[in-house]
Amino acid sequence: MMTVRKTSSWPRLVRVAIGLLFVVSAAQHYYALSQPNTLAAKLPVVQKQTPDANDLDSLLADVERLTRAVFESSEHCEVSDLRLSWLENTILALNPFSNLFQQGVLVRERFRCGYCHQRAFLLLEMLQAHFARTGATAEMLGLNGHVVLQFRMQGRTFLTDPDYGVGPFAYHSEDNALAREVASAYVGLPNLNQLLSMYLSREDNGAYSSTHSFNSIKSKQLWWFQFANIVGACLLLFGCLLIWIGLRR
Repeated sequence: MMTVRKTSSWPRLVRVAIGLLFVVSAAQHYYALSQPNTLAAKLPVVQKQTPDANDLDSLLADVERLTRAVFESSEHCEVSDLRLSWLENTILALNPFSNLFQQGVLVRERFRCGYCHQRAFLLLEMLQAHFARTGATAEMLGLNGHVVLQFRMQGRTFLTDPDYGVGPFAYHSEDNALAREVASAYVGLPNLNQLLSMYLSREDNGAYSSTHSFNSIKSKQLWWFQFANIVGACLLLFGCLLIWIGLRR
């Protein structure tokens, strides 16, 4: 009497389960990417005409508008709060170069929240694009506990703070004059005295890293995000293939 061997259904179920895991991971990744990012939608602000380099009031009004745009379109959060997808978090955990995000997310399209230096860098990019032909220059200024943006127009120096949504206001070499500007800009804030102390302690204030360094980090992050998208596409295709093989009779 012949015995009929029954093929176990476990390998087939395992293929389907793994395929579903891959598909769900890829779907969550692309769903996270599709969520609206108001900051990416607003920045940079494209101008059809080059700003008038001689109209200081108009230029300062543009800086104020862009400063408010960064403040209102993003949130303040810890540098470690990257807002990544499940797939990206997994890649990051396996990635030996995980210090890539030591400064937080610097890519505008993926930025939703961050520290003061991240918001200052985003505003710096905007000002460089907007004022490219005006001769204005800008750099991130570290206040030993806070980072703002310092820029120069028509031989004058100004400060603006996208993390608090205030500015621009004039920078003065005389302490009393600078204190009046800071107090007026940050009026009503409970930590005004702390901010005044940061601005007036000039001996420990200076350039916060370099624009080149931040641009280099941003370029590497762009590559990393593109790599994650490729991995997501591969998981989606391979997952569908495993499900199809597992469901075949």
